[in-house]
Amino acid sequence: MLGMVAFTFLTKYVNQIWVLFVVGGILGFFMTGYLPVGFEFAAELTYPESEGTSSGLLNASAQFFGIILTIGMGLLVNKVSPLEANITVSAALLLGTILTGLIKSDLRRQAAEKRDQDTQKVKQEIFLETKFTSNGICGDETKLNVDDSVTSDDERI
Repeated sequence: MLGMVAFTFLTKYVNQIWVLFVVGGILGFFMTGYLPVGFEFAAELTYPESEGTSSGLLNASAQFFGIILTIGMGLLVNKVSPLEANITVSAALLLGTILTGLIKSDLRRQAAEKRDQDTQKVKQEIFLETKFTSNGICGDETKLNVDDSVTSDDERI
C-alpha cells in the first residue's frame, strides 16, 4: 500500500526513471510476498474444500479484476491523468486492505487437525487401557508406570 502511494507521487514529482524502477521493484517485492499468505489464509477459511479450489478462485478473481483495472486505468490515463489513475489504484489497494482486515479469522483446517490429534491421543489411551489389565500386569509381566513407560518386573524394586 505504501509502495503504491510512493509510486503515485514519485511519478508526478521525480523525473528520474531509475527512482521509479526502484520503487516499482519494492512495490512488486512486497506485493508478491503477500500472495502465499493470502493463499494459505484462503485455504484455512475454505476448509474442507481443497487448496486447489481456493487458490484457483483467487487466481481467477485476480485476473478478472486485473483486466478491469488495466482497462479502467488506461482510460483514466488517456482522458484525465496518470496521477488520477495511480490514486485510483491506491484507493483500490486501500479498500482491499480494509476488507482483508475485516475477515473473521476462522482457522478451520488447524481446528480439524487439532481435533484429529486429540482423537488419536484418546484412541491411544484406550488402546493402552485395554492392553493392560486393571492391576497393571500384562501377559509378559510388564507394567505401565505413571510416566507411560513400560518396564519389566525385574527392573521394579
